Amino acid sequence: MDYNPKQLKKIATVEPGVYAFTCIDAREKVSQTGYSYMHVKLEIEVPNVADPFTVYDRLSIHPKALWRLEHFCKCVGRDFDIGKLLPEDCIGKTGLAEVVQGKPNDQGKRFLEIGKYIEKSEQTQDKPVEKPTETTEDDIPF
Repeated sequence: MDYNPKQLKKIATVEPGVYAFTCIDAREKVSQTGYSYMHVKLEIEVPNVADPFTVYDRLSIHPKALWRLEHFCKCVGRDFDIGKLLPEDCIGKTGLAEVVQGKPNDQGKRFLEIGKYIEKSEQTQDKPVEKPTETTEDDIPF
C-alpha cells in the first residue's frame, strides 16, 4: 500500500475555555415532556485554527431550565423580557460562551458543549481564550 505522509492533516484539539460563537441555525422543537425548546447550532471560532467547530445546545422553556434561555438572550443582546423567541431571532447572533467537556454519552465519549453564555455586560475585548494544541490523527483515541 502506497501513501503520501505529507497528506496527514493536523487536527486541532480544542480545549475547554471561552470562545466567540455565531448561531448558524435554530429550530423550535417540542420535548417528549411537552416543553418547547430552541435547538441552536453554534459555530465556535477558535484562534489560530482555520476551521470552526460546531456545538449544539437546547434552550428550553421548562421552568427549571429557563435560566439558560435567559443567559443566551442576554449574551446575544436580545431582550429576554419580551417573552418570545423565534429561530430568526437567533440565527446570525454572536456572543461569547464558556465551552466545557460534557458528560460521557452511552458509548463513553465526551464532547464539548456550552457550559454557560457570557452576558454582554460581562464581555470584554481582552477576554482570555484557550489556545488549541496541534495533534495528528494518530493521537485521536478511536
